[in-house]
Parts: sequence; structure tokens; C-alpha cells
Amino acid sequence: MKQIITVNKATDTALRNAVKAHFDPAPGTELTGTVTFTVSFDLKCGEPFDKTVPQAACPWTLLHAALHLAGFGRERLPEIVQTVQAMTDAERKEYREGMSESVKGIMEGIGATVTRTVAGMQTFPRFAVEVQD
Repeated sequence: MKQIITVNKATDTALRNAVKAHFDPAPGTELTGTVTFTVSFDLKCGEPFDKTVPQAACPWTLLHAALHLAGFGRERLPEIVQTVQAMTDAERKEYREGMSESVKGIMEGIGATVTRTVAGMQTFPRFAVEVQD
């Protein structure tokens, strides 16, 4: 029998949860023991594929990148926020309407979809667990 000396964090967490779920101990209970989980399975791992997904451009990331590339540091962000907050509704509307056509095109593109390569699906056509305590 193959003995695994160390397991990754996800496996360790899954095994701890499996032990707790199997024994379902009452609060205040202390258990000591050994349990063997035998897992029989067939695993199919699909090939990566291209998928059209919604644009992943987070507005906060866009703002940060725009300010950074424009030469503004984080320390100037409060000043920018104060300036916009001090505007009247009419001033904000005028400011938005004054955007150049290229900026408008970029802003519309933020909501567009993109094609990304995603990992293939992983499925278990057969999965059985046997527990021995």
C-alpha cells in the first residue's frame, strides 16, 4: 500500500472535513481513531478550450491603472474624488458629455465580451467511497 507522507492543503482540508462528516461528533466530544477511505473513480480531464466570457475589467482596477499610467499616485486619489464630489449634477453631466469619441469607444468596450482559454472540464463518470473504521 502506498503511504502519502505529506498532502497539499486542499487534500488535508477535504480529509479533515470527511472525518468530521463521517463521525459527526457532538459538541465537546473527543475522538481518537483511524479511518480508511477507499475512493474508486474514473476521472476525465478535458482539454483547454476558448470561451467567450464577460469582460473582466474591474472598474477599480481600471481606475487605478488609468491614474497610474497618467502619472498620478494613490496619494492624489482623494483629491480627484473630492473634485468630482464637489461638482454639481450639471457639471458632471457636462464633463461626461465632453469626453472625446475615442474615450467613449473605450468606455463602451469595457462592457464587451472577450475570448479566454479556460481549463477543460473535469468529470467523474464513476466515483465511489468506501469507509472502514
